[in-house]
Amino acid sequence: MIFNIPHLSSAWRIVVGVALVPAFATLYHRLVLPEATRYNKSRNLGHDSVATPEDDIEKKKAELSDSNSESTNPKTEAIAPKQLVQKKKAHFREFAIYMSEWRHLKTLIGTAMCWFLVDVA
Repeated sequence: MIFNIPHLSSAWRIVVGVALVPAFATLYHRLVLPEATRYNKSRNLGHDSVATPEDDIEKKKAELSDSNSESTNPKTEAIAPKQLVQKKKAHFREFAIYMSEWRHLKTLIGTAMCWFLVDVA
C-alpha cells in the first residue's frame, strides 16, 4: 500500500481548523452572556440602589396589578408573565467591543500566532 503523504499531512490541519468553529462559537456566546445577579450585587456591595432583574419584575408586577384591578380580564392575566420575561439578545457589537481592547486582542493574536507556528513547524 502506498500512502500519499502530502494529503495525510494536510488532513490534521483540516481537522484542527474544523474544531475551531465550535471553539469560536463558545467564545462568542461566553462573551455576550449576561453576568449573574449575585455577581453584580457582590461588585456593588456599598450601593443599595443596584437595579436587578428581580426588582424590574416586581415593579412590572405592581404596574400590571394596578392596571388589572381596574379591569379584571383573564386574558390579560395569562399574558402578563410573558411580558415580564425579557431575554438579552447576543450581539456581534459586544463581541467587537470586547476584542477592540488591546489586552484581549493581544491574547488572541498571541494564541493565533502560536498555533500558526505549530502548524508551520
